[in-house]
Amino acid sequence: MSLKSISLVLATLSLYFLVLGCDVTVEATPAPMNDTGSVGGAADVGLALDADAGRVEPVDAGGPPVRCTQNEDCWFGAGCYRSHCMDPELITGNFERTPITNDWHIVTVSVDRGELLWSNEAGANWDLEIRDGELWTKEDCPYGVQALQFDGDHTQVNGLYFQDELYERVD
Repeated sequence: MSLKSISLVLATLSLYFLVLGCDVTVEATPAPMNDTGSVGGAADVGLALDADAGRVEPVDAGGPPVRCTQNEDCWFGAGCYRSHCMDPELITGNFERTPITNDWHIVTVSVDRGELLWSNEAGANWDLEIRDGELWTKEDCPYGVQALQFDGDHTQVNGLYFQDELYERVD
């Protein structure tokens, strides 16, 4: 593999991690060149040869998991929702239940000290958590502990169903 190819691979990986919001530091040790001006074997650039199939397979980089069975499978405070690691930041935002008949129907979901928090314009707030594959209220909710549902999926939340009523995202 030529140095130009290695540079392209590293630039692509850096862009990939930048899109994911990760900091990337690449440390490299120059590999000896062979007679053709290429770097030694594929293993020198983070690839492994599959001798049986005759193809190059990527080496597991140990990145954050995407699929899960429990919260502990996920990294960085993510919770396991419907077998996918979900960043709690995807849930944050402003939501409204329509028609709005009181200040309890205007809601902000935020992350406070690493915990999800439901707050409404009436001044009431309570904690939320992702557990057992669902979004739940905690004991401090005046309506009791209960599961909420997403309008959307693990990559985009358009609304939240609470008390069987849709609170639509407004931001």
